[in-house]
Amino acid sequence: TKEPAATPPAAAKSMTFDFDVSARIVPTERAAHVTLELGRGANHVDWIRFRIDPQRHLLFRGDGQIVADGAHLTWTPPRAGGKLHYVFRIDHLRDARRYDARCAKTWAIFRGEDLVPPARVSTEDEARSRTRLRIRLPEGWGIATPYPKLRGGEYRVEHPRRRFDRPTGWMIAGLLGVVREEVAGVKMSIAGPRGASVRRQDMLALLRWTLPTLREALASLPDRLLIVSAGDPMWRGGLSGPGSLFLHAHRPLISEDGTSPILHEVVHAALRLQPGTDGDWAIEGLAEYYPLQ
Repeated sequence: TKEPAATPPAAAKSMTFDFDVSARIVPTERAAHVTLELGRGANHVDWIRFRIDPQRHLLFRGDGQIVADGAHLTWTPPRAGGKLHYVFRIDHLRDARRYDARCAKTWAIFRGEDLVPPARVSTEDEARSRTRLRIRLPEGWGIATPYPKLRGGEYRVEHPRRRFDRPTGWMIAGLLGVVREEVAGVKMSIAGPRGASVRRQDMLALLRWTLPTLREALASLPDRLLIVSAGDPMWRGGLSGPGSLFLHAHRPLISEDGTSPILHEVVHAALRLQPGTDGDWAIEGLAEYYPLQ
């Protein structure tokens, strides 16, 4: 008879640590007050080195050692875990007058990778994070993110290809109008501020028509897709992100030349290709070709 397989020792199992992100949006400051907390398993983490924007990530304080060096900040937390606090300025101009992140009186649009800046983490034995995101909002506000919501009200942030998960992709909070539907196996949310002339139903109709064929062409689409839209003073274009995209409310769904700005960004969100040197033409060409077809 075959002997039962031995149970692997605890040291051989994948090590994990809890990483909790909590952000409180304060419209009067056009900012979010952010707390990063290392909990259970924090002893596996040696340090986290963030690449910050000193104009947007401000007033760092917390447990352990915090060392700022220009565009980098290194946090060495206590072995038992601890918290790092800072202020994130949401507003960001993409050109002289238009924003690609904005906090107004009744809504805010930003990207998760700006809320928690890019980071390198040094851990024992390639330990992985268990990341949760909680957003605290003004009374009456709602929020849409690219992540699944848990029973406790927080969001599970998981990127299988990474050991250190942090929030990424577009997010919108405020007094919102949101439509949700599953199309071609994709859990779709289309969100925009109330009264912003966002054509949610038109977008949904176009995606019902095209996503089944796009899935056949690309073989895979994201499990979840959040489409964020708003009018001026947001940037008058489209920008993709992980599991999400932004499209200005005044952009046409189908242009006169037969291309589609929204499908262009959906293709980017699905393929997630990173161009090499002088490679933008190839990726942008694919993102135009598929919508044309």
